[in-house]
Amino acid sequence: MMFVSISSAFALSNRKNCCSSSVLSFRTHPESTHCSLRRIELVERPTHRSKTRDVPRQLPTFFRTRPLRFRATRSLPFSLAPGLSVVASVRSGESVEQILESFQQVKPHPDTDVVVVGCGPAGLAVSYLLAEKGVQVTCVGSNPATRWIPNYGVWLDEYLPLGYPLSCLSKTWSKTSLYLQPDGRNLVMPREYGRVNREAMQIELLRRCRDAGVKVIAAEVSGVTNPPSTLSSASSSPESKGEAISLVQYADGSQQSARTVVDATGHGCKLLKFDREQSIPQQHTTYGWSVPSSQRDQGVQVAYGIEADVEEGHGWDLDEMVLMDFRSNFLSSEEEQNEPPTFLYVMPMSKTRVFVEETSLVARPPLSFDWAKKRLYKRLESLGVKVTHVHEVELCYIPMGGDLPIVPQPTIGFGGAARLVHPATGYMLTRALSAAPPFANALASALLQKPQLSACEVSQVGWDAVWSVERRREREFYKFGMEVLLEMDYSETRIFFDCFFSLPEWTWHNFLAQNLRRPEIIQFGLRLFISLPNRIQLKLMQAGVRDGGPALLASLLAP
Repeated sequence: MMFVSISSAFALSNRKNCCSSSVLSFRTHPESTHCSLRRIELVERPTHRSKTRDVPRQLPTFFRTRPLRFRATRSLPFSLAPGLSVVASVRSGESVEQILESFQQVKPHPDTDVVVVGCGPAGLAVSYLLAEKGVQVTCVGSNPATRWIPNYGVWLDEYLPLGYPLSCLSKTWSKTSLYLQPDGRNLVMPREYGRVNREAMQIELLRRCRDAGVKVIAAEVSGVTNPPSTLSSASSSPESKGEAISLVQYADGSQQSARTVVDATGHGCKLLKFDREQSIPQQHTTYGWSVPSSQRDQGVQVAYGIEADVEEGHGWDLDEMVLMDFRSNFLSSEEEQNEPPTFLYVMPMSKTRVFVEETSLVARPPLSFDWAKKRLYKRLESLGVKVTHVHEVELCYIPMGGDLPIVPQPTIGFGGAARLVHPATGYMLTRALSAAPPFANALASALLQKPQLSACEVSQVGWDAVWSVERRREREFYKFGMEVLLEMDYSETRIFFDCFFSLPEWTWHNFLAQNLRRPEIIQFGLRLFISLPNRIQLKLMQAGVRDGGPALLASLLAP
């Protein structure tokens, strides 16, 4: 039986705590180290009574305490956070490049069931889930080996049920806090939060695609020719099959036919049609980009973040992630009154390393990165945090709200391309990963069990799974929340979130996850409205009259 002992470097020096079987010892890389263990049965040190625990829930806490031993039973990917050492009999993990080399590097097959355009989390998740059900899938990206840029944060109670390993999280925190009071008092919530290890998640999804038989290819899609939208089931007969498919054109001149195409290219949404143009604006105003009048209903979340070394004594609890720090005592009275509210997002990695991000929750027009950068460093200076070295800079630009793609249309959207991002918070990763299984189930059922369906009818099934009529009604409520936030200054924003997080946990929890159904939305809205002070209630009513509140209420109450 193979044993593994994991501990801090200090504890490893005490050899009596390690197992006696032959082992290979190594230390993790400062950034991250990946290895592949088997499924592990957790056993506490011999000085304590042995017992088995569920590893994904308990492992982060144990990493910070005492040495452990693990008994291997079956395969499970695994990785360690920076600063930990491992004594184990393991094999080296695969890199993104090694996994991509294992795919057959050939031109696309002339025809397939589904072409998924985009090799981000949404595209890869949909690809492997479809392939596992027997659908022939080609996943296309201009460069699938490109490292993912965003820093994804997830609630553990939402992430773990999705079935992805703990190795895809680089660090977890057992508590989450918010600073919503000017005097510095914070609200601490005992809800676990995690930071996604981007490389590990990319490797995990690519590995699943490979194991399921997905063809991942590097190619540039120049366009898609879809069948007429009036195509009927009758025209999907074998005699007219050539007319009932979508044709994907590649930049090198090659083509590939597919029964349906999924656009998972993110907010760029290269292949989808909208009622109005949604291109990213490029011109700057004082605080950000100018937005054409045709995009007035689209807000944007902008954030400037850094992962940096800081002098020891930064003051943040290493077991507590700061979701929002809305304190504004580092601003002058004029700045606080006239400039858009922003908050600090903090992931303390160690005593001398942090990820901090100055975030504009939503603004219209969006703030510029230079403006957010200046505010971040001004805030850090006021907190007495001195940056000694910057490892990474993150520039975050997330379109929020705005129009949905035209539904239905022959090409199906998913992920950011389908506007799955939360209109009021900017969260999307767990939303996309949790929406992928039902989407793949519906699409696979249509493709495999109903071969007589035309390409347009298949796309209708896909769109219904992404944006049903019910989901679209619910989204209007979240968009209304975005419009309300756009109207608030610093003081009002703090009061609003103080009341929001004072509601029963299930209400704000499900609001953030976009899991509130219509009856719950009405209950949530009433609870929040009653808890707010009169001046913010008045602002909500004014926004409701201006932004279609009566129509929204009628839609929510409709059968």
